[in-house]
Amino acid sequence: MRRLTIALAIVAISALAGCHRDQIIRPEPTEEGSTILASAINIGDPNAALQLVKGFHDIEEHSWRWTMGRFSLIFRPPDGAPQKRTILTVRGNMPEAVLNKVGAVTLTALLGQDPLGSITLSKPGALVLEAPIPSAALRSETVTFDFVLDKFCPPGTLDPRELGVILTYAGLEIH
Repeated sequence: MRRLTIALAIVAISALAGCHRDQIIRPEPTEEGSTILASAINIGDPNAALQLVKGFHDIEEHSWRWTMGRFSLIFRPPDGAPQKRTILTVRGNMPEAVLNKVGAVTLTALLGQDPLGSITLSKPGALVLEAPIPSAALRSETVTFDFVLDKFCPPGTLDPRELGVILTYAGLEIH
């Protein structure tokens, strides 16, 4: 019994000696675990989180997320998109509480540094931004869009978080 205890102690010490706190673990994608980007997403779907590049808060009510003042999304262009008219569509809600604090808000969609389209939200309620996408941008495997709100609620105004608008859906749609 004593030999077994000593042997287990040696194995444990050897295992610990091989561990380094500064060692970086880099997970490798596996075929069964790989994720394919979609051309359209429901923002409240946990599987869509990979496509929310930056500027989003956690899912609320299993269906939507608050944005920050700047946020980004990435998509896979739909099949045949470069040869067809393709529109970026973003849907959500402009909360009355934000409007009451900051006034009318303009949301602008950007492709790189180029503005694609914008919408000014002066009333609470539904938000729909649609912007045509240049066909050249749809020839790559992915397309990243940046969004900018000209006004938003800084942390501590309505919430401890920075709040912009509420999004429920975003995607590239062929028309």
